[in-house]
Amino acid sequence: MTQRSSWMVLKKVCSGAKAHWFNCLRQKARLVLMGAVVLSGISGCTPAPSEPVEEDGMSLNTEVISVATDMDTALLLPAMRAFTEETGIQVVLHSIDMHSFIRNAQADNPSIQTSEPVDVFLLYQSVLLTQAEDADILQAVSSEVLPERLGGQGEDKLWYGLSYYGRTLVYNQQRVNEAELFNYADLSSDKWRGRLCLSSSQLPANQALIGHMINYRGEQKTQEVVAGWVANLAQPVLADDMAVITAISHGQCDVGIVGSDVFIHYVAENPKTPVRLAWANQINNGTVIDVIGGAISKEALNPDDGLRLLEWLSEDTGQALLSFYSYTFPLASITDPNINRLAIRPEWTKFQADNNTPYLKSISDDERAEIKEIIEQAGYL
Repeated sequence: MTQRSSWMVLKKVCSGAKAHWFNCLRQKARLVLMGAVVLSGISGCTPAPSEPVEEDGMSLNTEVISVATDMDTALLLPAMRAFTEETGIQVVLHSIDMHSFIRNAQADNPSIQTSEPVDVFLLYQSVLLTQAEDADILQAVSSEVLPERLGGQGEDKLWYGLSYYGRTLVYNQQRVNEAELFNYADLSSDKWRGRLCLSSSQLPANQALIGHMINYRGEQKTQEVVAGWVANLAQPVLADDMAVITAISHGQCDVGIVGSDVFIHYVAENPKTPVRLAWANQINNGTVIDVIGGAISKEALNPDDGLRLLEWLSEDTGQALLSFYSYTFPLASITDPNINRLAIRPEWTKFQADNNTPYLKSISDDERAEIKEIIEQAGYL
């Protein structure tokens, strides 16, 4: 199947109503494996450039930027290749553990995980960006493009969200009616006793969710909610969101809380699953969100081209490729008529987001201590 014909199949499958979303995800997974694109009528958007994007290796190209990420690099390659094709700037991708990277940087050895200094960070969670900011390893991003496309706090913001995803509810449609699901706190009620699965409280996303509830409900009521979650568990806390979805799919529990990107990825690979998604808090504050974000390292050797990459990722082509392949949603409005916006953001994925999620900003030590105390008192491990 040619690049254009595969795109036309995707356009046909993904342009329907919500009832067709499983077919869309199945086709999306197939096209991702084929290296197909979500762009139509733009020549040379994602074919590999004459000098491919490299992982953990230097190129002879004189224009090179070093990008460190905690994401699966396969999710970033289509966007990086398109950037190189359009600009001629080579991208070298490094897989890192950001927590370790920050510790090493504070010990004056930031490049221990990479073969050269890092120019750009592309990170899966905002908490890592705020931690990098607190560790003083980022430099100010001075750009007119990024605040206009993505919003922000003036010219000297240290990092920008590039795409986003929600933390929301999932359920087994064979055992739960979607109308039964309202918000996160409702999962603490008695009707879910022995039916709930949760991922580890050590995941930043779950800590952010608890912080979100503290903001709106106060510490005491949030403590009661988290204790109710623990009382309703069908099995011990699971390692991660993928394990939660798998358990629900296998009938080991009926409901759970996961990242929407993890759910979409799971369904793309398991189209016959009975698991469905319900957007939480749609009648009041909105669904908690997080972002894939980008920043320029303080030790960058090529900050100008690093900024060029961040600005390109905020533009229509970059937003389309990043969000499509990472199973997330664009933060900027895509207006290019050659891009199939429904393939990137089907109607069923539209929801009211809560932009006051705690980890989208730096949180205080006191707030972290409150979250930790609630987790410990509730026995949520």
